[in-house]
Amino acid sequence: MGYLREYQEWVERFDRERGWDLVPATATCTHLAEEVGEVARAVLRLSEYKRDEPASLDELKQELADAVTFLVKLAYSFGIDLEEALEQNRQKCEARYASVKAGRHEIERFLDRELTELSRFRRELDERRSDDARKR
Repeated sequence: MGYLREYQEWVERFDRERGWDLVPATATCTHLAEEVGEVARAVLRLSEYKRDEPASLDELKQELADAVTFLVKLAYSFGIDLEEALEQNRQKCEARYASVKAGRHEIERFLDRELTELSRFRRELDERRSDDARKR
């Protein structure tokens, strides 16, 4: 038995002892969304996109653990063995991207699209600055 399965069983026991296993999956999903938002906030701080508060790798670690815990709660709510589901996902990914070359081609296409979009945004920003300067 792997650690993830043990953790899932522990969360289910922990919740059942407190009656939290009775919380509807819809509420658990809402809590998960909240935690994912907190993960996003921590990532924005660490990437220096959002500078309103200091970045903390420890904060990101805690928020990731919270989000995973709510995923585990959803899985047990529906009787899903998350460890088994992840193994199936690993196999699907390996089959889909069996070729390293194809996987690298995929990331190159993605980065090319991102660079194109960023260049377009930059041109638009420069045009707006020029327009603003002329209006003054």
